[in-house]
Amino acid sequence: MNIHDKAYELAAAIKESDEWKAIQEAQKILQKDKKIEEMYVALRTKQMELQQKQLAGIEVSEAEITGWQKQFEITMMHTDVKKLMEAENRLSVILEDVQKILFEAISRQ
Repeated sequence: MNIHDKAYELAAAIKESDEWKAIQEAQKILQKDKKIEEMYVALRTKQMELQQKQLAGIEVSEAEITGWQKQFEITMMHTDVKKLMEAENRLSVILEDVQKILFEAISRQ
């Protein structure tokens, strides 16, 4: 058994999942409105910047958090963005479950 082959099989199964298809569809819809797409990208970029600061041990200021939360609320007013983020969250749960399953299986003796 080749572990890499199994990983590719898992990736293929994920690509066939309703969750992945929902993300793909939501992204296509979002791409039709460049302004809304730019808002979404800016939100995700800011989120990643804040997370990287935290991981680097740099304190994120209250103003930065508040600014991101306001940006999040405004961006989420758009139905298409909300649908995409909900689809991303559903896939994220699946990926977390897979990771948990792998670690539990590996940890068993």
